[in-house]
Amino acid sequence: METLVAIGFAGMAITFLIGASVGSFLNVVVHRLPIMQAARWRDDAFEMLSIQASARVAFNLAWPRSHCPSCRTPIPIYHNVPVVSFFVLKGACTHCSAAIPRRYPIVEAVLGLVALVCVARWGFELSAASYLVFIAALAAIALIDWDTGFIPDEISVPLLFLGLVNVAWIDGGVLRLTDALAGAIAGYLVLWTIFWLFKLSTGRDGMGYGDFKLLAAIGAWLGWQMLPSVVLVAAISGLVFAAVRYLKSRDAGPLPFGPFLSLGGVTALFMTSA
Repeated sequence: METLVAIGFAGMAITFLIGASVGSFLNVVVHRLPIMQAARWRDDAFEMLSIQASARVAFNLAWPRSHCPSCRTPIPIYHNVPVVSFFVLKGACTHCSAAIPRRYPIVEAVLGLVALVCVARWGFELSAASYLVFIAALAAIALIDWDTGFIPDEISVPLLFLGLVNVAWIDGGVLRLTDALAGAIAGYLVLWTIFWLFKLSTGRDGMGYGDFKLLAAIGAWLGWQMLPSVVLVAAISGLVFAAVRYLKSRDAGPLPFGPFLSLGGVTALFMTSA
């Protein structure tokens, strides 16, 4: 907290804007990455079937530029200010009046607050930026898994290696690299073992392989020592949510585990010593 007081209102505003900008990019990733995955799977299927795929317009995280999903009108830069633009535009596209999802400013605001928390916890150090990236990646995974039921390797696998880099060169020796490596291996094997025990006893899949990689990535960042806390928070929060959902709607369908593992990862991060 002393750090936030020291940097004053201007420093906190800049920190919040940086975090909100990360949240704005996160919104792009959550929206576009599943579309990119689906297109890639389609192309792979066509290739396996020796079918000539039709040419597609370039679509990635950078292109086309930001536009309204409804009318596809490009969004000018001055309408792309995190959080602020949503309220200035009154939550709607200026061209077609289509509603802007409320999730966008919420994600931006939350990441802005996370940036402030990271600076308050780790100061103006590279580790604060590193953990902001960690939390943002977990948020992206949680939202994508919630929306689609898939955890993209494009985020979880790089996140694992970034965790090892963070431990080796950024985090200042708080965690040993051997603990991070053991965390990555144990994180994968724990859920892999649970998956096969459940499958052999019931004949059904209890979770996806993406969950294994996600817990491996969390283990690489936090070390094997924090894995029990991560899994405990994830299991309890997942069970509570499933129970509430069932009581409200009698819905006992599949529930993505990625959001709860991500919650467990963030909780365990702030349980570690500063």
